[in-house]
Amino acid sequence: MCGWKKQQIGDDGQALVTSALTRAKFLVGSLTPDPGEDLWVEVDGRKNIAEGAFPLRALLQVKATAEAIGECILDLDVDDLRRWAAQPPPVFVSACQRPSKPTSSSR
Repeated sequence: MCGWKKQQIGDDGQALVTSALTRAKFLVGSLTPDPGEDLWVEVDGRKNIAEGAFPLRALLQVKATAEAIGECILDLDVDDLRRWAAQPPPVFVSACQRPSKPTSSSR
């Protein structure tokens, strides 16, 4: 698969994860410039902002595929694992599948 196609699948996966977390009332944002992780997420973000409460934050690395997945096996770089272990906010890896072709309900 070409580089731009992989990037598009990654962008789609990031949008899916952002949408799901936002619907679940998490405060979500992208990281710019991209340090390797894709998103930051905060539990009860809006409420904590309003009340001046301590933020509960984490980082997300989104892995997406256009292929059907029955089980999820990810190859993670050891350097990424070291980076994630060394930084204060926890890092979660989120795997998702995005449809490779539009379904009749999305047309």
